[in-house]
Amino acid sequence: MEIIFEKTVAAFSLGVLIFFIIFCIQPFKFFYRRARLSLVITLWQIVISPFGQVKFRHFFLADILTSMTQPLRDLGYISCFFFQGSWLDQSDPSVEQCPLLEDYILSVAFLPFWFRLAQCFRRYYDCKQRVHLINAGKYFSVILVHFTNVLR
Repeated sequence: MEIIFEKTVAAFSLGVLIFFIIFCIQPFKFFYRRARLSLVITLWQIVISPFGQVKFRHFFLADILTSMTQPLRDLGYISCFFFQGSWLDQSDPSVEQCPLLEDYILSVAFLPFWFRLAQCFRRYYDCKQRVHLINAGKYFSVILVHFTNVLR
């Protein structure tokens, strides 16, 4: 009886997740289409931040992404859990089942801090305030920690 309940909970979670993804990418002009489009544009501008002007919304959203590294890692585990069929036999996802999971986790741990580092350098280039280099040092130290973790 407990196994049936766990599979039902997993199926319900999968259904809610699929509904949320479809809801976010639906192209119709309701449920804040302009805001969703603005979010995608801002995310793209974060990716190309060393080559463009960094505004408040760019570094604010990139700073939020640095705080969201653990939930983004969990999305990798959730994807592996559902796509590999681990939810059917209630087993934990592993690197053997999902060979790209480790690469995803490392990139999610590294990229948000890299974007913030690039934004700090761009802000220093634009206004020559030393505080941006100090802030860049903070993000560089986090990148070094992740790099040493990869080597370990």
